[in-house]
Amino acid sequence: MKRTATVALSAGLTFALAAGYVVCDCCDVLPGVLSFASSDLQSMTIDTYKPVSGQSFISSSRSDPVDSRSAARLLDDFAANSAVGSDWSAVIMSEEGQVAASREPGMKREPASVLKMITAAAAARGLDMSSTLKTQVCLDNSNSKDSVSHLVLKGGGDVLLSGGENDFSHVNGRAGLKTLAKNTAEALKKSGISKVTAGYDDSLFGTDRAPARLSESNEDRLYAMEQSSMAIDIGRNRSESGSLANPDGLAYVRRSASPATDAARKFFSLLSEEGIEVSGIVSEEKTASSSVVATAESAKLYEILDFTLKTSDNTLAEEFGRLLALKTNHSNSSQGAVEAVCDTLKNAGIDISDLEMSDCSGLSPGSRLTASILAQTEKMCLNRGAAAVAAVEGTAVSGLSGTALEHSIAEDAAGLIRLKTGTLPSVNSMTGFVSRKNGSNLIFAIIVNNPSDSNGAKNAIDAFVSKLPSL
Repeated sequence: MKRTATVALSAGLTFALAAGYVVCDCCDVLPGVLSFASSDLQSMTIDTYKPVSGQSFISSSRSDPVDSRSAARLLDDFAANSAVGSDWSAVIMSEEGQVAASREPGMKREPASVLKMITAAAAARGLDMSSTLKTQVCLDNSNSKDSVSHLVLKGGGDVLLSGGENDFSHVNGRAGLKTLAKNTAEALKKSGISKVTAGYDDSLFGTDRAPARLSESNEDRLYAMEQSSMAIDIGRNRSESGSLANPDGLAYVRRSASPATDAARKFFSLLSEEGIEVSGIVSEEKTASSSVVATAESAKLYEILDFTLKTSDNTLAEEFGRLLALKTNHSNSSQGAVEAVCDTLKNAGIDISDLEMSDCSGLSPGSRLTASILAQTEKMCLNRGAAAVAAVEGTAVSGLSGTALEHSIAEDAAGLIRLKTGTLPSVNSMTGFVSRKNGSNLIFAIIVNNPSDSNGAKNAIDAFVSKLPSL
């Protein structure tokens, strides 16, 4: 009887707390998705990105030491798997930076896509993560002919445009060219303009559009496109309706060789449908003095970083490097992007003496780093109040999202691991953050080069990572 009463009381308290939270959420007192306020997402703004580590699993209230003997046994078990081979490194570290176990942590190895964590950490630290990328329609009458107004579509870095309406439920397609065309036509008609000549400005990233060795691992442009000031669906295929067929997923299809031209032609075609006569051929140019007629804004940078890491998109990773280069006054080039990432991490106190980057994504041959650099960078990201925590919250979650769904992480570890994966023909790697079952956190990094069996090495990494929450 006493047990029944206790259970009933507990259930009642739980319900009351849940109900109270819902009410507070609706009133915007506590964080959550519910609100009595207007749902006009377009009007929502975040002045500065504020890390939410205090509200997520990466924040810990206790920091019990990791048992070094148990951690070492995990590495021994991993080493005993014949599929792994001998060319590998690993680090298991507490969030305070104490190494519980490691294997050749200072040996430089090829990282594959875990290099994106290096770029993400630097970008999140150096860029305003609450800002957006703006695609602008400019009226530039300095190039007008026969008194016909000249309209220029100016790219601001948004390669996640769609050909349809704005889609506030997705990052990819947040800004739609059809909506931009409607807004442009409305503004032009109010000014008495019904006919324009067309141009586009793709000058944002200068003339150096791709890392020097990218083509060696990007056959038929399946995995990345060259940097562009604007593109529809990162230069991939899109549906006839203009909406993106798969806005959230990976799609390894041949990317466009002229993404900005494609976007401009689509925009001016849509503008014609809105009743504005477009004459002449759409031509590339750089805008001079001009007035902005209409603007389309991308998702916030922290949302794009989240999309980048969860889908492991190479083009977007390279773009974050380029944006960082522009922000930090490095050269507007692929090499400038690499230097901007390295300098940002160095200024944050990371020893980058063993970091070699041939690009910002890990796709190009030639990059090398150590498991220790990965772990130290992630330790920086976990610091409460550090802007780089945006890189943590963008990683895939075991059993729940992104590239983590392509790995066989144990069910009892679902939701407890944030991770970034890396895969190339000769590389299997993974790095991330673990919510330990005892209530504190740890960091891990593992890089395997030249495995005896690539698929077997992938499975071995999955098994290793699955056991980390129990340490």
